Amino acid sequence: MVRGNTEWLAVVLLCAFLPPGPVDAEVPVNLEWRPPSQTVQVGDTVNIGLYAVCSDPNTTQSMAAMDVIFAWDPERLRLLGLDCTGAANWLYSGFPDDPYGLNETIPPQDGDGLYTALSPLGNPVHATPEGTLVTTFQFEALSVCDLTIVDILESAGSPPAHTVVYSGDTPNTDVTGTLGHAEVTIVCQLCPGDLNGDGVIDLIDLATLLAHYDTPSGADPWEGDLDCDGDVDLSDLAALLAVYNTECP
Repeated sequence: MVRGNTEWLAVVLLCAFLPPGPVDAEVPVNLEWRPPSQTVQVGDTVNIGLYAVCSDPNTTQSMAAMDVIFAWDPERLRLLGLDCTGAANWLYSGFPDDPYGLNETIPPQDGDGLYTALSPLGNPVHATPEGTLVTTFQFEALSVCDLTIVDILESAGSPPAHTVVYSGDTPNTDVTGTLGHAEVTIVCQLCPGDLNGDGVIDLIDLATLLAHYDTPSGADPWEGDLDCDGDVDLSDLAALLAVYNTECP
């Protein structure tokens, strides 16, 4: 069975012709999302780091390449892209064109996608016991929900692709360990009534709501839509007055 994206096949073939050296026992690499759970408000950018974690606390495991199939609810979250700040030094890190139908656009928007990372030739990236940041996925929070999951899948697509981490020591050796998931709670506002984000609910917030009062649709939370139903009406005004003259916890 062919596994992973064709873009790293050249790396695997070149590595096959390198002279063999001493190789320690291969150690599974677990893939984790961090933070594993968080609460955000509608409109926020949700940052979720993908980490490669060596399952042996006393060593590291080299990585030549990885393909990661991930999934999310596109009605709750919209994938914006990647942030490589502080991440490992990959030769390639992104959403490739793929033959599996996962990346229908780049970045994908339909609720599943394929992420690929390739290390520089002869300079593999190492997964540490503490966790190596692979990259950070960025989503936009779209709508209120108690819980939505960002998952790492074992396989998906047609023909099926697989989540796989390849060793940087032994060419074409699968060292994939466990696959994690992240939980995101989306609220209308982290501090209901604080429309300008200054930490208090005061006359400025009330004036903002009143300026948008009777907006029938398309209103944003910072305009006074405290229940995220799209309008600014009496229920929103009542909610703000209930916490008027208080500070955010």
